Amino acid sequence: MLAGIHGKEDGAIGCADPELLEDFLEQIEALKETFQQEMDEKIMKINMLNLGAYVLASGVVDGTGMVEAINAFQPTILVLAFCWTR
Repeated sequence: MLAGIHGKEDGAIGCADPELLEDFLEQIEALKETFQQEMDEKIMKINMLNLGAYVLASGVVDGTGMVEAINAFQPTILVLAFCWTR
């Protein structure tokens, strides 16, 4: 899951929000508690990447660093969890 930032209506990247990130982390923990057995059986993992860590002071995303971090997870599904995701 890619989260931790706000998006803008025009599709631009918004600001980082540590409280939003914490909310998502709590939701992931709740999902794990509820579905842990099924996740173990199907060898499923949920990882969160804080997009706020890759937004530079200029408002541009460090795409190289972000892609390297995503690739380190070797995901099969990406969930974009911010407003106005496109």
